Amino acid sequence: MDKKQAYENKLENQLKNWNLEYLVMQDLVERIEPDAASQLAGAMSYLKEKRAIAMNKLHKLKSSADNDWEKLRDETDAAWSNLGIALKSISAQLKD
Repeated sequence: MDKKQAYENKLENQLKNWNLEYLVMQDLVERIEPDAASQLAGAMSYLKEKRAIAMNKLHKLKSSADNDWEKLRDETDAAWSNLGIALKSISAQLKD
């Protein structure tokens, strides 16, 4: 397996885990009091946006030529970091 494929597999696996976490969060938000849910609505919207950006970066990376993928790696890493931070932040809010 080459570096690009290994990197893509790593991101895909992490995204699968994060997608499950996202679905659990959505379910929790739907079950909490309306006031608390409305406070989290903005955070969930932000999370949804960061998730879409990360998925788009992964798609671009996968469709890039083998010799061009490393140029996209920094952007993809930044998107992944932003998504991870957003997930942790909202998870902490839900636990409070």
